[in-house]
Amino acid sequence: MQTDYKYITYREEKRLYAVRMTVNGEKVYKSFVSLETAISYRNMLLVKRTRSRVTEHFDHVPRLNEAVEIFIERRYRAKVKPSTLYNFQVFARKIGGILGNVQIDHIDHQLWQDVLLSVQEQRQNSKEHIRAGIRRFRAMYAYFVEQGAIEENPLLYHIDLHKTPISKRRAFTQAEKRKFLAAAKSYSQKWYFLFFMYFQTGCRRGELVALKWEDVDFLNQRISINKAICRGDDNGLYTEFVGETKTPESVRLIPISDQAIKVLKENFDKYKPLPSSYVFKPKVYSKLPWVSLSSVNNAFAIIRRLANIDEKLTLHCVRHTFATELIAGGVDIPTVQRLGGWSTPKTLLYVYAHSTDEAATKAMQKVIFSM
Repeated sequence: MQTDYKYITYREEKRLYAVRMTVNGEKVYKSFVSLETAISYRNMLLVKRTRSRVTEHFDHVPRLNEAVEIFIERRYRAKVKPSTLYNFQVFARKIGGILGNVQIDHIDHQLWQDVLLSVQEQRQNSKEHIRAGIRRFRAMYAYFVEQGAIEENPLLYHIDLHKTPISKRRAFTQAEKRKFLAAAKSYSQKWYFLFFMYFQTGCRRGELVALKWEDVDFLNQRISINKAICRGDDNGLYTEFVGETKTPESVRLIPISDQAIKVLKENFDKYKPLPSSYVFKPKVYSKLPWVSLSSVNNAFAIIRRLANIDEKLTLHCVRHTFATELIAGGVDIPTVQRLGGWSTPKTLLYVYAHSTDEAATKAMQKVIFSM
């Protein structure tokens, strides 16, 4: 299988991302292990290629507010939905409130890194919203580099956002899990089906959304995880594509319960889909043949609010819950690691320690109450 993504081709046999472009009449070909590195290199070549185009005249380096307005009017407004445009304007005002109305060439990569981490720590924007803002500002800088107003794009390279430490993640309790699935069923049967399978399989979000009916083995009661929906940046616009799983260990077969098989059969009999179609159907007017990653995030947030459960429970906590329940049920670490597609047991060892601590506390309570 080959996955093309704007001059980037994934070579499955070598597990490499190849960048193929023609820049100023010269053919360029280079391979990378990481998709992010390939995208950064591709973006650099795009900037180099567009510098030779006819540019508009800028007699000064624009300040942040002016740059945002120019970019929106000349490049962005016609390409996106009003809601996307509004989100960018709100995010730009937030950045402007921190940095002030400075010249855009005075904001280097390190300053952007510090500002975006500051925005993340305020907890008013999700990580997804911040990443979307980064993509749009990156496209804005690329535009001004193309026009010759500035020399380099400080957002061309990766910005590291904080990940939630393993020690701060927690699993759903059984009560929270029941409340969440009940809220999902009342909200939409489609989303109940997806989140029910999420809890049942412990897949990553992209792996679950990429599942096709041909990957479901009804006879042997198992599903095959062999690909994932990935996300990327197309000149500031969010895009999704079919790619490889996160790690080689993530390619796996997952046995599933009788209850999960029953739910899958009900949906298969209801829609009678082709084997090559995706298990989770997108909206009728969607441009993608799969359920988009962003819509999964949005649905999770809505259902969590409807269920009135802890806001600290994130989408990834579903996967954490899967591991916790298996370990609490006595399944050994190597088996859980294989079922979940973890490359190392680091996360699982924390879950194991946390589970045994809780078990020890309950055991001590029994001893105390029996005295």
